[in-house]
Amino acid sequence: MDKHIVVKTKVRTDNGLPFELSVIVTSDGILKSHLDYLLKHRTKSESWRAASIRAVGMLVDYMSANRGVFDTPQKMFEEFAHSVFSGTIDENGNDPSELRWIQREIQNGNTIIGNVTRFSDWLAEKNEKESLKLNPFRKADTNEKRLNWAAYCHRHDNAFLAHLWSIDDAKRDNALSRNVRNKEELKSHDIVYAFPEDKFFELIKVGFVKARSEHLTLKSPESLFESNDFLLNLELRDVLITLLLHYGGLRESEPFHIWIDDIMSYPDDPSSALIKIHHPEYGKSPECYDSQRPIRKHLLMRDFGLKPRNKNRLSERIRAGWKSNVLDNQSDKYMYVNWFPTAAGRWFKILWDLYLKYQYVTPNKPHPFAFTSKTGAPYSIKAFIEKHKNAVQRIGLKYKYEFGTPPHCHRHSYGYRLHNAGFPLSKIKKYMHHASETSSEVYTRETLTQMRDKLQEASEKLDPNLKQTNEMNKLFSSLS
Repeated sequence: MDKHIVVKTKVRTDNGLPFELSVIVTSDGILKSHLDYLLKHRTKSESWRAASIRAVGMLVDYMSANRGVFDTPQKMFEEFAHSVFSGTIDENGNDPSELRWIQREIQNGNTIIGNVTRFSDWLAEKNEKESLKLNPFRKADTNEKRLNWAAYCHRHDNAFLAHLWSIDDAKRDNALSRNVRNKEELKSHDIVYAFPEDKFFELIKVGFVKARSEHLTLKSPESLFESNDFLLNLELRDVLITLLLHYGGLRESEPFHIWIDDIMSYPDDPSSALIKIHHPEYGKSPECYDSQRPIRKHLLMRDFGLKPRNKNRLSERIRAGWKSNVLDNQSDKYMYVNWFPTAAGRWFKILWDLYLKYQYVTPNKPHPFAFTSKTGAPYSIKAFIEKHKNAVQRIGLKYKYEFGTPPHCHRHSYGYRLHNAGFPLSKIKKYMHHASETSSEVYTRETLTQMRDKLQEASEKLDPNLKQTNEMNKLFSSLS
C-alpha cells in the first residue's frame, strides 16, 4: 500500500512574498485539491490546518488500501468512519490493510470525521461551479478522481430536497442529516481542576528554589517578597510566569507573548505591576521601537527577523499559541492582566525588578520578549512546563490534571477564586477575557472538594449523632 507523506513547501499566489504550507503528497504528486482548500483557509491556525491534513491524509490512505472494494463513495466513507473509531488491528495484532490504526476516543474520531466532511463539502461546492472559473480544467490524478467522485455524489444527495429551498431554508436544514454522524460522546459535568490554593505558597517558596540553594523558613507571602536574599535563590522567571497564571488568570501560552516594555507600573500605584498582553500579530508595538508604532508582526520581522510566536510551526520550540480573547483595547489590540488578589500586582513588581537586575539574560540575538532562557533566547513553553512539573513534584504533589497541578490549572484557580468571592458571571467573563459567559460557567460549578464537603455536611444532618457512621467505622476498623 502506498501511504501519503506530508511535506513543507513554499507557496506563492501572486508576485508578493511566498508563505509556507504543509501539503499532502501521494504517489501521484501533491494532492492539489487539498492544497487549494488550505489556500482558501490560509487564515486558519496552523493547528486547524494540521488537523485537516491529518484527517484527509487518513482518507487517502484508506482509499489506497481498499481499491476496488466499495461500490459507492458513501459506503466507502461509512466504513472509513468505522475504521477511524474502531481501529484496523484485530485482537491478535493482525491488520491486512496495513493501516495500523488504533482504536480512537470518540472526541478524536469525531474531529477526524468532521474535518473530512468539511473538505468534502467544499470540494462539492467547488466542482459545481468549476465551469465558471477562468482557470481551465486539468487532468486529475488517481486520488483526486476518487475524491471528486465522492464529492459529486455527496452534493447530489444533499440537493435531493432542493424543491424546499424557496419555501423555507430551515425546513430543508432540519429535514437533513449526515449519512455518517458523529458518535455520541459520554456525558460529563465538566469539572475543571484547580491548583490547590493551600499549596501555592509552598510551590513558590520551595518548588522553584534553584538547585543546591537553601531556603529560609518564612510564614507568609508578604515576608517572602520582602526578603531579597532569599528571592535571589528562586528561579524568578518561572515564579513570575506562575504568578501570571495563578493570580492573573492567564493561559499558559500568554506570558510568552509579553515584551519587556509591556510590563510597567500603575500610574496611581508605582509599587504594582501593570501588564498589557498584546495580540501577537496585530498589537501595536511600543513607541520606544518606532514612533509610528507598527503592528508587532511587522516590527518583529523588520527589527528582529522573527515571526509572531503563534505563527511558528507547532514543532518549533519558540512557538506559543494564541486563543481568541476579548481585548480591553481595540485600537492597540491588548488586554490587561487583572490581578486577584490585587496584592499580587505588588508581589510581581518586586520580583520583576529583581529579575531584570539579577537573572534576566541579555539575548545574543536581540528580541523583545520578557522571559529568556539561560542562553538569552526567548523562553519556551516546553521548558517552563518541565520546570513547573519539577516544582510540583518537589513539594510532594503528583503531576496530574485530576490533582490540579499542570500549569493551566492555575487559571482554573483564578476563575474559582473570582466565583467564590461573589463576582457574577459577567465579571468573570470580563476579567478572564472570555468571548461568552458559557466559557465562564464552569467556575460556578462545584469542585470535587466542594461536592464532598456538602455531602459530608448532609450526612451529618441525616445522622446527627453519627450513630450509624460510628458503628460502620467500628466494623471496618476491626476488619482492617
